Amino acid sequence: MQLNDGLGKNVSVDSLYSAYLKVLERYFDVMNKTINDVRLKLRGDVILFHERAYGLKRNITLLVNYMGDFRDRVNRTVELVYMAPSLYISTWVRVLSQEVYVNASQNIYVVNGKVNSIVRSMLIGVLNLTNPSARLIVSYYDAFTYAWNKTFPPVKITDPLVINPSPAIRAQSIINGLVNRTFFPSVIQNRTELEFIKMVARNFNITNWNVSTLVKQFVINYVYESLHGSLSKDVLLELYPTNHVTDEQITKVLIQLLEQKLPANMTKYISSIIELGPRPTNAQIDELVNNIINQLKENITAAYPKPTYPNSIPASIYHRYVSHNNRTMLVYVTYRTYNTTDEIELTKDLRSEVHDLSQKLNLNYSIYVSGAIALSGFALRRRT
Repeated sequence: MQLNDGLGKNVSVDSLYSAYLKVLERYFDVMNKTINDVRLKLRGDVILFHERAYGLKRNITLLVNYMGDFRDRVNRTVELVYMAPSLYISTWVRVLSQEVYVNASQNIYVVNGKVNSIVRSMLIGVLNLTNPSARLIVSYYDAFTYAWNKTFPPVKITDPLVINPSPAIRAQSIINGLVNRTFFPSVIQNRTELEFIKMVARNFNITNWNVSTLVKQFVINYVYESLHGSLSKDVLLELYPTNHVTDEQITKVLIQLLEQKLPANMTKYISSIIELGPRPTNAQIDELVNNIINQLKENITAAYPKPTYPNSIPASIYHRYVSHNNRTMLVYVTYRTYNTTDEIELTKDLRSEVHDLSQKLNLNYSIYVSGAIALSGFALRRRT
């Protein structure tokens, strides 16, 4: 209940509480302007971050596809360089161990010829020789077996020189020569492709060429260096296309990357921004912005709570109404009339209103109605 409730529109009351209401009004004006400014900026930020997020997602998808293609290219290359020689070596070791018991006196070239016949027939049986890549494998295999045969002196198969150096070391030495000096430099005209074959061959050998984890490690290291470390190896491992990289996996990595790049106050909204989809409507954007604003309001009002009465009233305003010893308070009443008779009647009404209000609120204060009109004889005279 306020003093002017019973006095109608003929008076205006200016009190400490009126001052508080103005402080409160100013608070809400500033707060509403702040919220609206935040809303405007936030909407622009959401649109910008959304564009960046989906641009980054497209790039991540391209990177996943690139890594898959690169992995397949590495696998094809290690197979080209090592598959046929590896098959030859494993067959050679098996045939040699059998021939030692059958005919230990035969020449090593005979065993080499038998192994060559077996492995070459196997290759031709499984390869489609209409494919240039298959014909390249067979030609490379022929070059390998020719070089292999040349590394042996004309000795019996039981001679220690047959297994010294070991078959793997002998084969690797031949492969190194074929890749770097003789076969591939003569048949691969594309210099970039030739350098790629050399690079892959250097990073694998006759014993580990078909270990998938090593292929994976090679691909990760190569891509990491190609990107100059802009993506961590852990991220690349998550994106490595073992079978099929799902959209959920890509989104997970996307969120990790965005958390590193976006302002701290936006990171918790990343998932919501991504969930808008690639082409959100204005209504969807506004709904998200409103949801974020509602959460931000709680933080803002917690940091800047609503002014309390009377503590939030500035001292310079407070002491216009309250004495410095806090024992006296003024309430200003202004009449909206220039008629003395009306003023006198309003003063009587005011005195009565103050009396009734004091009793109703059980105020244990001394209350005075003062001023020129209030102290005039006419205003002090009781109604009959």
